[in-house]
Amino acid sequence: MVLSEDAVGYQAVLSELAKTEAFSTIVKEEMGDHSVSKSEVLPCIHRAYDHVSQNGHGDTDLITVYDKHHTSSEVAAMVCFLRLQERWDMEKKLQWREEVAPDYTKN
Repeated sequence: MVLSEDAVGYQAVLSELAKTEAFSTIVKEEMGDHSVSKSEVLPCIHRAYDHVSQNGHGDTDLITVYDKHHTSSEVAAMVCFLRLQERWDMEKKLQWREEVAPDYTKN
C-alpha cells in the first residue's frame, strides 16, 4: 500500500489508511459488534490519534481500549485501526485488547 505524499504525521496517516478497502471491510464488521453506524464511526477517525494520545497511561506492550473511556463510535474506530494492522505482513504487530466495563444496569 502506498500512502499519499500529503500524509505527514500520525493522524494524517490514519486518515489515509481509513480510505482503504481493507479498513472499510473492518468498519462493516465492527458496526455490528459495537451497535454503531458507519456515519457514526467515520467522524471519529479524524480525531483518533489526538483522542487516544491524550489518554495514554503507562508504557506496556499491550494496548487496552476501554469502552468506559470512549463512545461506542470511538471504540469502533480504534478497534478498526488495530484490526487493520493485524493484517499487515510485519514481524511485530501491536498487541491489544478491548475491555468492556460491566453493565450494572442489568439485573
